[in-house]
Amino acid sequence: VGADWTFPEWAAAMHGTVKPHYQPEDVYAGTLVGRLEALHCGVTTMLDWYHVAHSHDHEDAAVAALRDAPGRSIFCLGAGWGTPDPVDEDIRRVRAELGGDGLLTMAFGLRGPEATDLHTVARELTLATELGLRTSLHVETNGTITELREHGLLRDTTTVVHANGISDNELHMLADAGSSISIS
Repeated sequence: VGADWTFPEWAAAMHGTVKPHYQPEDVYAGTLVGRLEALHCGVTTMLDWYHVAHSHDHEDAAVAALRDAPGRSIFCLGAGWGTPDPVDEDIRRVRAELGGDGLLTMAFGLRGPEATDLHTVARELTLATELGLRTSLHVETNGTITELREHGLLRDTTTVVHANGISDNELHMLADAGSSISIS
């Protein structure tokens, strides 16, 4: 991966080259080891931003690993990465299985306008609201938050991940909408 690659270039390389080789047992092992390492470091609540969604078996393996580890986990399902295809069935299936009141709950990992179109983002936000899910999305470039605001797509239930390239003005837009940021 080149140091000067943009987020969409990096995501396309990872999802197009690496993701197809992951098997459900790889997902289980990686998720479990990651969760246990977080616990070892004192992190008792963790959000697992999961976008290796390749099949229901892969999703179920990630959920099983989080269930098998102690602590509170939020499974943030990022289904459909790299495509505008509807993911309603996947999100509803996992949401029905997890419920929302135990040590393992769910969030919806939006693909966001840097990875898909605004129509898809709006459709996913509507589904998240219907299912009572918090959302998270990756934002790398300045202008993305402005675009979301202009289309009425900023929510107080959304956490923006990274946000390294956004302007101070866009930080204010997020604050005004009640959105949060996770720097990683």
